[in-house]
Amino acid sequence: MPGRPSSKWAAHFFNTYCCNMNLVNATVEFQTDLASFGEGVVIAHDEDAGTLVIRDDVGIHWRGAEDHIVVILSPDEQVAHAG
Repeated sequence: MPGRPSSKWAAHFFNTYCCNMNLVNATVEFQTDLASFGEGVVIAHDEDAGTLVIRDDVGIHWRGAEDHIVVILSPDEQVAHAG
């Protein structure tokens, strides 16, 4: 996909804007391997360890580091759009 942010940029963005934020219920894009990406919802986030668990739309879980994701919709934004 042209225009996809690099993983280095995504990690910098996360550390700059999303640190100290629990990402449970956030919609995120996550890196599944070197050239593949998926989209899902964060179902667990260990802020101290920097790890999370994401469930995709078919129910498959991905476990990994928070610097391998790009937040599409934060939990706060989802609450604001729910009504």
